[in-house]
Amino acid sequence: MNIKLSFNSNMMASVWYADQIHNNLYQLHIQLVTITDDPIEQNIAMDRLKYMMLEQLNSAVFIQNIYPEIIDKFNEMNIKVVVVPEEPVDQIIGMMLFSKLNAIMENRMLITTLQLSSLIGDSISYYHDVEDDLGPFTQEGWWSDSDARTVSRNGVKIGDKVVKITRYPQWKDVGLEWSDGGLDDNTVVFGKFDADED
Repeated sequence: MNIKLSFNSNMMASVWYADQIHNNLYQLHIQLVTITDDPIEQNIAMDRLKYMMLEQLNSAVFIQNIYPEIIDKFNEMNIKVVVVPEEPVDQIIGMMLFSKLNAIMENRMLITTLQLSSLIGDSISYYHDVEDDLGPFTQEGWWSDSDARTVSRNGVKIGDKVVKITRYPQWKDVGLEWSDGGLDDNTVVFGKFDADED
C-alpha cells in the first residue's frame, strides 16, 4: 500500500552570485509517497533525505560550475559546495533538490511535489513535481547519483588541473545503507570462475 507523507524543513545555505556570497534561508515543503512496503527501507529513505538536507546541503554554498577557481578556494577552506549547471536561483535549487532527493531514496519513496521558497527570493514559492521538466537536471550528473555527493565525480577542471572533492561519506558510513547491503559506488566485484571442463 502506498502511503502519502509530507515533510517540512528549513535550510540555511549561501549562494555565490555576482561575485559574492549571499546567505539565504530556504523553506521546503515536500510531499512523498512510499513505493516499498518495507517500513525499515521507508525509514532509511526518509533518513537519507534528512541527512542530505541537514548534513550535506545545510551551511553549503550553491555555486554555478563556471567558477572553478572559486570552487577550489571554498574546497581549500573546507567549505561545503554544491555545484549546479546554472545560476543558483531558487527555481534551479528546487529542480536540483527534486532530482537529488529522489535519487538518494532509490525508488523506496518518491517525491511527488517539492515546494521551495527563500528569504532572498522574496518568499515566492517554486513548485516541482513528477510531471515537470527538470531542465538541466534531466542530464546525468551528481544530482542523479544515489550517493551523498554534491559535485561531479570527475571533479572541477581549472585549466589543466582537476580538483577532486572527495569528502563525501558512503551511506554505510552513516548507517543508511539498505538492509540488503547493496553495493556502494566504490565497490569492485571480481568473479573467480573455474575453467570449464569439457
